Order: sequence, then structure tokens, then C-alpha cells
Amino acid sequence: MPVDLGNFYADDWRKGILYTSLELSLFVPGVMLMGHHGMDHSHSSNHSEWTDSERITFYSLLAGYIAVKVISAYDAASTAEQLMKNEHVSLQVNPSDRYVQLSVGISY
Repeated sequence: MPVDLGNFYADDWRKGILYTSLELSLFVPGVMLMGHHGMDHSHSSNHSEWTDSERITFYSLLAGYIAVKVISAYDAASTAEQLMKNEHVSLQVNPSDRYVQLSVGISY
């Protein structure tokens, strides 16, 4: 899905819009290229084979999309971690004792 939900969830709208724009700029041309060739199952010479240029373009768009997705996920996790530190929120998990502890510090 070409939407950066992580940064929107972390309340960083600027990064969310930036990463979503980058993802869409890579996703839409890839889908259009697939739609031009991928849905036609006829064996006519016009639509059955991708040219080398189209194949390289498609794989470049796919690699760029995956790279942006990974970077945006890492960025959103870093932002969320920073928010948790600033807001005095901690999450502890102890699998051996089977418990999860959420601590929230509130200043007043």
C-alpha cells in the first residue's frame, strides 16, 4: 500500500506526506507499466513481451519503492521511539513471565 501510515501514526505529517508522495511517484508508474503488459494474456506480438527497457524501468521502480518503504518504516519507528522517551512512556516485555508492562509518566 503506497501510504506511509507509520509517520502519520507518529503524528509527523510532513514526513508522512513526503514519504507517501515518494511512494506514489514510484508505485503509479509501475502499476501503469504492469497494466499495459500484465493483464493481456493474448499472444499477439504487441503485448506479450516486455522490452529490455521496460523490464529495467519496472525493476528500478520496484527497487526504489521497496527502499522508500524500508526507510520510511525505520524513520517512523525512530520517531515513535523518540516520542516515547519525551513523553515518559515505556513498554517492557518479559516472555518468560508472560507479561507486558506499559508505564506512562504524567507531569502536572
